[in-house]
Amino acid sequence: MNDILLDACKTGDIELYKNNINEKSILDFIEAKNNIILERQVEVDGYYVDGYCRSTNTVYEVYERYHKYQKERDDKRTLDIINTLQCEFIVIFDNDNVDYEGLKITKYV
Repeated sequence: MNDILLDACKTGDIELYKNNINEKSILDFIEAKNNIILERQVEVDGYYVDGYCRSTNTVYEVYERYHKYQKERDDKRTLDIINTLQCEFIVIFDNDNVDYEGLKITKYV
């Protein structure tokens, strides 16, 4: 986790946190908050997932703004990955959709 993001987490500075958000920083934050290790860009059934925690069998996907234009494709991809891994699948929305201490998520099981 970068120093700016770490400071934002410690102080609760929501704007500083939001302004430094990206896929890597979100996944770093999840690792630190949950004391887990996420493998990055793991191939599953022909798809690459942003983060995968083997110990909890959970996939973490960061959805940037462009995902709102490919909902059907993302839904199929999500179901294919869940069916292959029999995993929990968590979608985290970045930038304007992020709240400190509670990244806006959608959870699929």
